[in-house]
Amino acid sequence: MGANTPIESTPPGAKPSMTKSPSRRAPMRLLKTLCYAQQLADASFATFVGDLDITLPQTAVLAAVAEHPGLSQAATIDMIEIDRSTVADICRRLARKGWLKRRRKKQDARAYEIEVTEQGGEVLRIALEAAERVERLLRNRVPGVAQLRLETRREQRDTAG
Repeated sequence: MGANTPIESTPPGAKPSMTKSPSRRAPMRLLKTLCYAQQLADASFATFVGDLDITLPQTAVLAAVAEHPGLSQAATIDMIEIDRSTVADICRRLARKGWLKRRRKKQDARAYEIEVTEQGGEVLRIALEAAERVERLLRNRVPGVAQLRLETRREQRDTAG
């Protein structure tokens, strides 16, 4: 074998797709687990909230705004790490449902100040209970989720302290 000859990772006579090297399996296992967790979370959350017609991202927006009344949409984007157009769309939908009040900021007519309505607060309470149930379910059914939650709490504590 010369210096420029690539090392074969496939056994002679085997097709590349037949080999299962750990480096190729591991990313797919992680991606499959993440897809499964997302599907399980979405389906379970929809079941737990019943006819409320609210999603996990909408719950995240309501929770951020409830925690910081008068928050701007731009600040909400930074808090929950969802892109600008998605947050704007979620805020419009929540306002149409009567769960969020949006009004133009006096200092900047381009920006919105947002606040959870009384009805939105009740919806949020139910949605947060459903989200907690989803988290418990994920911890029990998806490998590694419990560890991820511990790491997230540790990061939040370190950031706050």
